[in-house]
Amino acid sequence: MISLLLKIGLVVFCIAIIVIGLGLSGGMFRLWPTSFGDEMLHITSSTIERLRALRSESKFHSDKALFYPGAPDESLRLEAEGRINALLDRLIDGLPAKPHRDFLLANVKITLSAFNSSDSEERDRVGRYIEEVMAITGLGDSGELLNVWRYGLPFGWIKRRS
Repeated sequence: MISLLLKIGLVVFCIAIIVIGLGLSGGMFRLWPTSFGDEMLHITSSTIERLRALRSESKFHSDKALFYPGAPDESLRLEAEGRINALLDRLIDGLPAKPHRDFLLANVKITLSAFNSSDSEERDRVGRYIEEVMAITGLGDSGELLNVWRYGLPFGWIKRRS
């Protein structure tokens, strides 16, 4: 009986180590699915106009309300802005024909992948832009995609269960 409990404990420990290792290495983000819980989004012409308005804004400038100091230099700011604008372009072009959560999150995942080496302040600001896109499109949550990208693990699951 004790031998069986030790084996079960060892398996649980090994699974935990694998999950943590995947999270810390970024492997979990690469594996994280965007299609679970797919749903139709209510995309209207107003939604597209709001995405266009966000697209036209200059991004990654200092924002005291968010405690964001701004991009470290103009070339990094322009590069980051270009990545967010490319996401917005894909969504503006594609959401009317594919108004699905999966389409939105798959495109978000592409964009987030481009920010893996960014400073934590830029990563936090990217997350806020993604949350703004989600609010505009009516997507309630990212299915833990943002947490897995930002922190390596789906910490929202822990919070919900407590």
